[in-house]
Amino acid sequence: MVTKFESFSSLWIEEKRNVIKYSTYCAYLNILKSKINPFFSKEGLSQSALKQFIKKIKETSLSQKSIKDIFTVLKMIIKFLAKENLCDSKLVCIDCSVKEEKTTIEIMPNSDFKKLYRHILENFTFSNLGIFITMNTGLRIGEVCALKWENIDIDNCEIVINKTLQRVYNKDTRRTEIIIDRPKTFESNRRVPITSQMMKLLKPLMRIVNKDYFIISNAAKPIEPRTYRTYFHKLLNQLDIEKIKFHCLRHTFATKCVDSNCDYKTISSILGHSNISTTMNLYVHPTNAQKKKCVEKMIKHI
Repeated sequence: MVTKFESFSSLWIEEKRNVIKYSTYCAYLNILKSKINPFFSKEGLSQSALKQFIKKIKETSLSQKSIKDIFTVLKMIIKFLAKENLCDSKLVCIDCSVKEEKTTIEIMPNSDFKKLYRHILENFTFSNLGIFITMNTGLRIGEVCALKWENIDIDNCEIVINKTLQRVYNKDTRRTEIIIDRPKTFESNRRVPITSQMMKLLKPLMRIVNKDYFIISNAAKPIEPRTYRTYFHKLLNQLDIEKIKFHCLRHTFATKCVDSNCDYKTISSILGHSNISTTMNLYVHPTNAQKKKCVEKMIKHI
């Protein structure tokens, strides 16, 4: 039996379906059906129920990101219902905020980075090429998996990023599926420079490859991120390099850009961040030496 709350939340998710990415729709749907609907279909949507739900979720062992995602969906539903006069508008004002944890990033040690870099240059495979591209551009794994040879602009020495590939779970169909969709944000649609070292690898290949093929599989069928992560970890194990997440290559690239004194706006643009503050918060952490230098410069101007 469909409850009153489920009927209302269905109206919201169907409206959202037309304006958001399919992967985002699936993520919202999963949160709605697994976390939000079961609670409010039983308790009803009231001020006391809302506060009880917030307290319950905060006390779970879920990650801060997962909790934040649940509250984000909940707030959107409440705003929609209030706008449609389907709930008390005062519920919109209830605080669902989550205390932000300080973000720490993991980067690959320089010795391991050099070891992996050298191995790929000496042992070419199409799968290795994807790792090499990430090490030189900071692409996300979904962006690398979605890259086709047609995305390589040799004339302008650029890679065109306009798609991302991922496997999503649809709670309605109870099945996972691989989808190729637009990138994470508007700023993620970008053109990234090809380094001179990458150009040496790519230029000869562009004369013989099928432009419609995916780069890391060099075939009409792509390799999905989960499979590619497994390949990456096997390669690290083979090279006796400590296991890290594939995404750490992106962090390492960005950190090296900062350490090379590249301006932050340019780094943000290359990474496809929606806001330069994301780049600053993640990668810009002044050292004690830099702080001392700053203070000394200030003193000289007094």
